[in-house]
Amino acid sequence: MPRTGEGKGPSAVEAALRLLSYRARSRRELEERLAAKGFGRDETEAALSRLEETGYIDDRALARAFVRSRMEGRGWGPLKIAAALAQRGVEAPVIESALGEVRSGEAAAAAAALDKWARIRAVPLPLSREDAVRARRFLRGRGFTAEAVRTALEGAARPGPPDSD
Repeated sequence: MPRTGEGKGPSAVEAALRLLSYRARSRRELEERLAAKGFGRDETEAALSRLEETGYIDDRALARAFVRSRMEGRGWGPLKIAAALAQRGVEAPVIESALGEVRSGEAAAAAAALDKWARIRAVPLPLSREDAVRARRFLRGRGFTAEAVRTALEGAARPGPPDSD
């Protein structure tokens, strides 16, 4: 039996705001959570429309922030980020728009992830053939495109500038 905002318990708007207080959520995530809580389709739609109008729900801003945090903070590539956003219910054009803002930095992000990977594992640069295979697998698993991985590995294959001690 669907709940209504009238009577006991929080309204759909209050329930959505409570969910948003924990972390930013996409419109679809909120729709699913409110449906699971027993709110009807009409009440959910009205609540979410109101929250969009007031700026509490903004899938574009969510996608931009998610892209930045995952790429810079966790070293994820665009493919993994796109999959995670799609799983959260963000529409494909919104995902592409958010990723478009950082695509130019993908090769640098892949190189940074590779450098961190090599430091953590104490892998010397330039990479041996076996280490290059492992690094490629790591970067592809992180969601970097083949081109960005190739660029990062080519950069790691070149010896760095000599130390000037």
